[in-house]
Amino acid sequence: MLPSVIVTAVSRHQQFDVDEGADLVEIVREESLPESIQPLLAEYETTVGDRDPYLWQWLAHLFPTFTLSCVDDGRRERTQEAKLLASLFVTTIDDLAERHGDEATFREATKIPFDHATADPNRAGVDADVIRYLESVWEAAEERLAESPRYEEFSDLLRFDLEQIVAAMTYAGLADDHLGIVSMDDLWRYDVHNMMICFYATVDLCNASAFDATELAGLRRVVAHAQRLARICNWLVTWERELEEGDPVSGVVVHALETGVVSFDQLRAVQADPTPETVEPVVDTIRDSHAETHFLERWHAEYDAAASHTDGVESVDLETYLEAFDPILDYHLESRGLL
Repeated sequence: MLPSVIVTAVSRHQQFDVDEGADLVEIVREESLPESIQPLLAEYETTVGDRDPYLWQWLAHLFPTFTLSCVDDGRRERTQEAKLLASLFVTTIDDLAERHGDEATFREATKIPFDHATADPNRAGVDADVIRYLESVWEAAEERLAESPRYEEFSDLLRFDLEQIVAAMTYAGLADDHLGIVSMDDLWRYDVHNMMICFYATVDLCNASAFDATELAGLRRVVAHAQRLARICNWLVTWERELEEGDPVSGVVVHALETGVVSFDQLRAVQADPTPETVEPVVDTIRDSHAETHFLERWHAEYDAAASHTDGVESVDLETYLEAFDPILDYHLESRGLL
């Protein structure tokens, strides 16, 4: 059951043609995934299998709603496929580090998008099957990216955005090993990039013939706020599960730590032994605090800040882009426990 503070979150815009009271989870479950990537999704189940297929359906359902309006009509399907494949790749390597603590395989996997030749599946301690699978996933994503009409123009920006995503995962690993370094300032600086929103927008630009490149700074200013919106949504629906997995590096939990709601010793105990005895008192205390309310208020503040920067960009409809993130909040909240 969702906490009462979450249940009371109300959308200010409606981007989706969904009946009031509709079961959003069931709508996502009915989403069809692209036939062209079905073999890689099937291989994921046998090689990795950490995630409920719901996640891929959730992404496929939502991608069209916050795709930049300037994307060429004939490129939309391949653009969504590229995003889904990149998400599959990033989610898998993130889980290597976060869920499995497989540092060796994670390190090799992070080399794949930047230099295939240096990733060695035969290195000691590396899961060769996972590396080979990830190479196939990235090759499929890269194929779709490389055929984009403006790929050469924006390929360096794509690489930069991907480097920030890897840095976010590297930071999470450091924070897990050195909990004392964790702060909300650092989470806003590094952790937000794990949402991939900036990367997704750059994929769109690679497929947007009409985009005016002189408006890039204005576009990315709004997208940076949108990335924070996505990060807040994710924090709100994953912090409890992550605590149960022994991971206290979540915005909701770190905010509770910095405001004295929970103690460093409590979080250390969760890390060392994530059992009901260590986890439940922390969860109950945070639920009873105003931590979730704080992030809902921060979500609205980020939304308003983004909205204040939409006027200067003419080649993209940034108002519609931003409005998509309001029902995306609803989709996050209704999918609590599934993402």
